[in-house]
Amino acid sequence: MAGPGLTAYAGVGAYAAGKWGLRGLAKVAALELAPDLVRVCSARPGGILAGAPAVLTPDD
Repeated sequence: MAGPGLTAYAGVGAYAAGKWGLRGLAKVAALELAPDLVRVCSARPGGILAGAPAVLTPDD
């Protein structure tokens, strides 16, 4: 399933804008640097599944 980096979802505007901004920056850099035989790659990882954080007590 595509995440907010590729599909519009309500409530994640900043996240989606950041993902699209990085994607666009990488594409522009690739086009501008291609004549010099420079390859541009970007990694845009998605969300991760993690357990709920442990509850901290004052003794921790």
